[in-house]
Amino acid sequence: MCKHTKYVCQAHIAANDLVAPDTYALILDVSVGTKFAEAIQSGQFIELNLRQPDLVLPRPISIFATRRDNNCIQLEFRYQVVGEGTQRLSTMPVGAKLEIFGPLGNRWPIDAGTQRALVVGGGIGSAPLAMLVKELAAKGCEVTMVQGARSAELLADADFFEVCCDSHCTATDDGSRGHTGLITEPLAEILASESFDVAYICGPEPMQEACARLCIAAGVPTWVSLERLMACGVGACLTCVVPTISGLQRVCSDGPIFNAREVDWDEARSSRVH
Repeated sequence: MCKHTKYVCQAHIAANDLVAPDTYALILDVSVGTKFAEAIQSGQFIELNLRQPDLVLPRPISIFATRRDNNCIQLEFRYQVVGEGTQRLSTMPVGAKLEIFGPLGNRWPIDAGTQRALVVGGGIGSAPLAMLVKELAAKGCEVTMVQGARSAELLADADFFEVCCDSHCTATDDGSRGHTGLITEPLAEILASESFDVAYICGPEPMQEACARLCIAAGVPTWVSLERLMACGVGACLTCVVPTISGLQRVCSDGPIFNAREVDWDEARSSRVH
């Protein structure tokens, strides 16, 4: 279980804007007095309590960015409307109060001496890669990103990644931007012609598995960010387990970042662990 300090604090919605079909950019204001924002590391997430009595469980949401704005810390997120919780969240106005708990989970690992990094994002799963990309760039790493989605408008923050990365390749199912087809196709071409010290992958789990297998076959150490239903966020309820070569691990506390070589991908697809 992660040993870093966790905080519970109040937040106010500063922005909750539709940025793509069923996709929102959420910005929360948090008091500067809390150490919450300063504790956040790339790849971590929070639990978001909507303060609505019929929605008992909080919602996990990955952190896109943090910044200081005048007298407060702002936390920025990306989310898609996929259920009742995110549907309610999408209707909440500026100024609405929420409760947040975190930061939770482990972080993207960056080994000393890393010079060339490959980053792979699928759909809204690109959002948890934003802090990582900025951190890699600040360390002087050369970053190549491959980003995929069903269509151009669903390439989450593609313009941001295009600016932050040394190389940015896109793939869309409908051909509206970049390569037409699956993200694995341009990824395989890049792996065949270039070498990398590490690969980081986030997105739908089938996409992560396919991309991780390509990276591992190319001899690249590979990390993935997995997602499960998370009721508690601290590893107590065991609702978010994922099978690994070391047995069942808790995504909320042992992850969400895992070494792709250690994930039992065949068992992970089973309904027994979903």
